[in-house]
Amino acid sequence: MEEYTQQEIEDAKRVSILDLIQRDYPMVKDGAHWWRADKKNGGPDSLTCNDQSNLFTWWAHNEKGADTIRWMMRYAGIGPMGFREAMEFLLNWNGASVSRAAIRAAARQEKKPYRPIDVEIVDFYHECLDDAGYDWWTRRGIPAPYVDQLKLGATQNAYTLPIRNVFDAHQSILNIKYRNKHAGATPRYWQEEAHGVQLYVPHMNVLRYPYLCWAGGEIKSIVLSINGIMCASSTGGIDTWMPEWSPFLAGKEVLLLPDPGEEEQAERLLKKMAGDCKNATFRIIHLPHDPDDCLVQHNMPVSLLRHLIGI
Repeated sequence: MEEYTQQEIEDAKRVSILDLIQRDYPMVKDGAHWWRADKKNGGPDSLTCNDQSNLFTWWAHNEKGADTIRWMMRYAGIGPMGFREAMEFLLNWNGASVSRAAIRAAARQEKKPYRPIDVEIVDFYHECLDDAGYDWWTRRGIPAPYVDQLKLGATQNAYTLPIRNVFDAHQSILNIKYRNKHAGATPRYWQEEAHGVQLYVPHMNVLRYPYLCWAGGEIKSIVLSINGIMCASSTGGIDTWMPEWSPFLAGKEVLLLPDPGEEEQAERLLKKMAGDCKNATFRIIHLPHDPDDCLVQHNMPVSLLRHLIGI
């Protein structure tokens, strides 16, 4: 990881995902997405990509909103490769073999980098939070001081949660996660697709501990962390993983905390993580309830939850 700058990683992600997939599979366009032509049936083996967001989804492999690096490491027809090999391929490929400087220049010409979310938008949503909004966050286990500190907010139809960039120590905001206010409504959560999924931690000090819990959702990460149980998540669900996150897990004991019923997803996630993080250890912890619900809904003492997790 240390060999590449964040700019180089972004350059690698801007190589056309459609061009990469079409090296191995015929693709046809339908609406905003391209579909694998011989599997265009909406079934579990459907492979799709979006040439605007430059991300792909392959349900059979539980990949949702994954990027070019993930494609090259796991699915490219030339065979599985490590992170370094994938980066070298992407930084030196533009339909042919070219230099890193050329691929960066071509990427900038073809598509502008995604700009971080304007902090004024986050401030605006936070200022829109009324007493009922504070009450909603509090009932989810996040007291008002933390609501203010994390700039949690609301719109007319959703509650908002800013996703800060761990690669620049939370100096910029990469995305905003929205949680539908209407019970039972679909979708329940959404975010800006073009920004893909990110590693989420409520505070950077979460990553300074010798262990790291991993749960399926940002609110779970917040609730556990503010109670002294350091927890991270992805913005795409418990089983979403990106290889460029692996340095943040280096040398840690990683404790996966799936919700009841998500044990299979946790097993798949463990395989992904272990394949990319050779110097970390992993355990799956089976809790009686969702990790945050143990504290918020079932009034479990924090000491007992720590004991069940083993920290």
